[in-house]
Amino acid sequence: MEVDLPPSHLIPKLGFAQAVRATAYLVLGCLIAANGLMRNNSAIYGTRANAPPLDIRGLLTDVPYLVGIFGSLVSLFGAYFPVFYLQLYAVQHGVGQSIAFYSLAILNASSAFGRIGGNFLADRFGPWNLQVPCAFIAAGTIWGVLGVYLSSSFKLFPSLTKIAKERPPLAL
Repeated sequence: MEVDLPPSHLIPKLGFAQAVRATAYLVLGCLIAANGLMRNNSAIYGTRANAPPLDIRGLLTDVPYLVGIFGSLVSLFGAYFPVFYLQLYAVQHGVGQSIAFYSLAILNASSAFGRIGGNFLADRFGPWNLQVPCAFIAAGTIWGVLGVYLSSSFKLFPSLTKIAKERPPLAL
């Protein structure tokens, strides 16, 4: 579901404040439904009463963990760059107002392929082995935006960017 599309259609009819409130109520309804559908099945997973307490000081002094967190942070800055710059780039290069408006919808719709395909490949090759190729492909698509000037190629760019960016989860 796109949260950026309803306000753009509701603002001319209801005004900005009412459109934002309507979108907020939509998100609130989805959140209540999601929380209502979740449950904890302690018969399967057991209870965490016997688990040792979390050692926060140990996490903050573990150098490999901190390097991994910093690397993930820098990687995500680069991966989410197109999300913030995509519409402005389309408008500045004359791709078209309609394509520029729907570029985020194209970007988010493409994530379904990246999530499913990325997890399929992670099952086959391992999630850690997929991180570096996905990072290089995402970086290549960001550099590839420099050659995008037509609406047809601009429709392809958000799709490839989101598919490459959707890396599999690294749960062990």
